[in-house]
Amino acid sequence: MALGKIFDLIGDTIIPNEHCSLMAPLVRVKEEYSKDYLKIIAFLHYMNSMNPLDNPYADVDLGKRADIILFNMKLNIDVENQTIKDALHCVEEIYCTSFYKAYKGYKAMFDRISDKMLTTELDLDKDGNAAVIKGFFKDYESIRKSFKIAFKDFEEEQGSGKTRGGGELAEDEDQDY
Repeated sequence: MALGKIFDLIGDTIIPNEHCSLMAPLVRVKEEYSKDYLKIIAFLHYMNSMNPLDNPYADVDLGKRADIILFNMKLNIDVENQTIKDALHCVEEIYCTSFYKAYKGYKAMFDRISDKMLTTELDLDKDGNAAVIKGFFKDYESIRKSFKIAFKDFEEEQGSGKTRGGGELAEDEDQDY
């Protein structure tokens, strides 16, 4: 099964593709982390792929993604280590397109908005936050549409007109009525 741009997954085996042996930051990971190299290659992909068809973490909050992936993969690496940072940057650069950046930016904002909505207590006092919250609810529809459009543009760029289960999208799937 082809998976992203840096490895294939056959059964439960991670197979880095030929590009991994040509990119200095990924070669350095292989040299310094030989024991965990395959898991780190998967980690790099999961951290950077925004495509839900090849990344089970694509919908995870970007601010929490690293911790969740590291925990789930039982991978004990320091993401602040320069080798890992260089490898993350390398993979992000090869995955990065204009639509990728736009969608990732919308997702990051939407994640923060969603977190704020989940944790903010409504204060109905005269100087409270009720007006701000009401304003957000009023603007939610346009924010939602922009987010969905950014995802659709990204998805089209990725060449995927399929749903997660592999079925084809209907022509009017993205239309809001």
